[in-house]
Amino acid sequence: MKIIENFNIKEFCSFGIGGKARYFCIVKTKDDLIEAIEFAKNNNIEIYIHGGGTNVLFSDSIINKLFIKINNLTIEELTNEKLLVGAGVTWTLLNSYFKKNKIYGLEPLVGIPGTIGGAIYGNAGSFGMETSEPLIEVEYFDIKNNKFNTVNKNDLTFSYRTSSFKSEHLGVIWQSVFHVSKNAKDQKGDDVDYKNKRESSQPYGKTTGSFFKNPKGDFAGRLIQEAGLKGFKIGGISVSEKHANFFINDGTATFEDVLLLKKHIENVVFEKFNIKLENEVRIIQ
Repeated sequence: MKIIENFNIKEFCSFGIGGKARYFCIVKTKDDLIEAIEFAKNNNIEIYIHGGGTNVLFSDSIINKLFIKINNLTIEELTNEKLLVGAGVTWTLLNSYFKKNKIYGLEPLVGIPGTIGGAIYGNAGSFGMETSEPLIEVEYFDIKNNKFNTVNKNDLTFSYRTSSFKSEHLGVIWQSVFHVSKNAKDQKGDDVDYKNKRESSQPYGKTTGSFFKNPKGDFAGRLIQEAGLKGFKIGGISVSEKHANFFINDGTATFEDVLLLKKHIENVVFEKFNIKLENEVRIIQ
């Protein structure tokens, strides 16, 4: 395993914004991960676990952290109803595996951008299903005690866009087991239909996806649109005309542009609806 200094992270973020990571490494094995954590401890530096870079905004400056990219790409059928999936596997890769091996049950999730580890961390959801629903167990590295643990889903806490890994800093997700089916009758909708729905309602380009969490009983996109902010632009970042909860980078946006747009939207929505928006996108600086 190689640890790189002053690594350019702009292209590792779907937003296309970012400066440099003080240190960066790709881990493929458990030994790699242990070595990376030990390096961080010895150098008294925080770690950041980098997934697919699809739900994050990086500072334009040097971020004084060790970026760890988990590259565990394991996909293994344990039984007809249990599938082992590495944290570095993307939903796109998993969907290809499903089609090839006739596996069903996770159709609403397969179009989510990013990695499985990131989806568990943030309890990502799509079309009424959250990642935690078909989840059975998770193997993770306990940084404090320097060991790998396996925990049942029932012993974890999941809620809207969060998990024990996010709220309690439980550890580094290594792999997980999901409940699936080899019976086509258990298919939960058609992945092609879901894909078409996404393409018809969500913009593409340099974006993180939904920027704000949906307030209880409402939608952030509706609030932003009703506040008259569709298309509103600061510097190189703008509110999408297609979906108001998506920010679009025209290729020139800076970290500060996004923070200014975020603050403006929060202020306008609060003044108009008395609702405080909370960002879903993680801000790393």
